[in-house]
Amino acid sequence: MNLKIKLGMTLVTMSLVACGGGGGGESSAVPEEPKPEPAVVNQSYYSFDFDYTNYRSLTYVNNAPKHSSVTELGYGDYLLTENKLYNNIKMKADTRAINELTLNFVDAPNTSRTEYLKKVDLSGVSIFDGVYPGFQNFFKAMNGTPIYANEKIASLYAFVGVEDKFPAGSFCYHEVKRVENKPYILFSSSGYKNIPYSYMPQLLQNWKTAAKADGYSTRVTTGKLNNYPWTKFQVFDQYGEIDRIVVVGYQNMIYQASIMVDAGTFEQSSEAQSILKRAKKYDPNSQDYHHYMAISTYINNNCRYYNDTAIAAIQNYSPIQ
Repeated sequence: MNLKIKLGMTLVTMSLVACGGGGGGESSAVPEEPKPEPAVVNQSYYSFDFDYTNYRSLTYVNNAPKHSSVTELGYGDYLLTENKLYNNIKMKADTRAINELTLNFVDAPNTSRTEYLKKVDLSGVSIFDGVYPGFQNFFKAMNGTPIYANEKIASLYAFVGVEDKFPAGSFCYHEVKRVENKPYILFSSSGYKNIPYSYMPQLLQNWKTAAKADGYSTRVTTGKLNNYPWTKFQVFDQYGEIDRIVVVGYQNMIYQASIMVDAGTFEQSSEAQSILKRAKKYDPNSQDYHHYMAISTYINNNCRYYNDTAIAAIQNYSPIQ
C-alpha cells in the first residue's frame, strides 16, 4: 500500500511477520478483572523474540524477581505517561508473579501491565511446531521453498528440521490476554519531523485522501497525556486495522511515536480471528492464504514463555541468538 505521505513518515505495519511479533490491534476498555487467586511462585520463565533472538530469563523467588532490572532512556528517548514525561534517565523496573499464570510488570514509573497465561504441555511435540505453530503446514503447502520474509524460520525448517521433539516435562505459557493498566507513549529525537504540530489538520487531510484513493477507511483519534497532545491516524481494510501513525506534540513540533499503548485489554484470539478472516479472501492454493493461516495459528497458539526443560530442548535444537 502506498499512502503517498509527504511527511516522510513510515506507516507502521501491523503484520506479524513484518514486525517480528504480535501485540498490535485495538484494545477494549479496562474491565473489572476478577482478582486472580494468589499462589507461591518459585520458578523461571524463558522467552525470546519471534525472529529467534534476544533470549531472556525471569526467575521468581516467593513471587518476587530474583534479580532487579532497570529500564534506561537515552538522551534522545522520551517516555510520556499520564503523570510525567521522562527523558535520559535510568528507572527501576519491577515484576511480581501473582500466581503461576498471572504476571504483573512495571517496566517504568506510571506504567503497568498484567499478563494472563495458559499452561501448555509440549511433551512429545515437534520443537519446531512448539516454537512456530502453524508454519510447518505453511512450508509444506509451498513445497518447502516459499519466498518468505523471515529467513531464520525458513532456515530452521529447511536445515534443522522438524523431527526433534520436546522431552517429558516440557511446558510453555501462552498469553491469553494482556491488560495494559496505564497508557503511555514512547518517542525519540529520531522521530522529529521539523513540522509544527499546528500543521496536523493539513497532514491528516492529505493522509485521508491518499488512503481513500487506495480503497481504505481511516480513523483519527486525538487526546492528551500529561498535557502533551497526541494524534493517532489508523488505516483499515474490511478485516481490520492494517496501518497506523501516532504523533506527539512536543515543544510545539511533530514527533512520530515508536510505541503507543492504550489502557485496555488485548486478547490474542481476537487478533488471530481478524487475520483468519483476511486469509479467506485469498485463493486456498495461494501463498498469501497459507501465510495468513500460519500467522493466525501462531498468534492463537504461540508460547510467550518456556520452562527449564523446554528451553533446554530448544537451545539444544538450535541455540537462540
